Amino acid sequence: MASRVSAELLKQLSSASEGLNNVSDIFNSEIKVIEEALASYNLGVHAWVEACILNEEYHGKDGVPLGVQERKIMVGYEKWNSKWCLMASSHTREDEYPGDLQQWILRDAPRDIRLKAIEGIPKLLEKLIGEAKELTAEITKKTTEARMLGISIKPKAKGQ
Repeated sequence: MASRVSAELLKQLSSASEGLNNVSDIFNSEIKVIEEALASYNLGVHAWVEACILNEEYHGKDGVPLGVQERKIMVGYEKWNSKWCLMASSHTREDEYPGDLQQWILRDAPRDIRLKAIEGIPKLLEKLIGEAKELTAEITKKTTEARMLGISIKPKAKGQ
């Protein structure tokens, strides 16, 4: 026979839920501030970095521990559905099973992923700077090549 849950426990659960949702909303609004600031630079460059690696115990169907798996949390910046945004991913890899990759817009990721991914933002900024500098050098080189091609290709003379 199931026992009844007290009204006090339900009240505490409601209060805990409300508090958690409030701070989570504030956290998401701060992520949005970071995202909007990045978008204002109009880089058009994507990058991903490792935010952290977690070692997690995994269990069989019967609940018996089978071992420890590595879960890698990544944070990135890329175009998703035509809009540049911060992204997060989680990837586990075990020797016996193929790894799984889950990916989200950072603000939509599970709370535990968001909390870990945010740690990688400074590293992501460094990576974006490096990618932008690399792309700048490549475009500069290709611009010179395009200029040389433009000089070598003569326009068709009128009447020909």
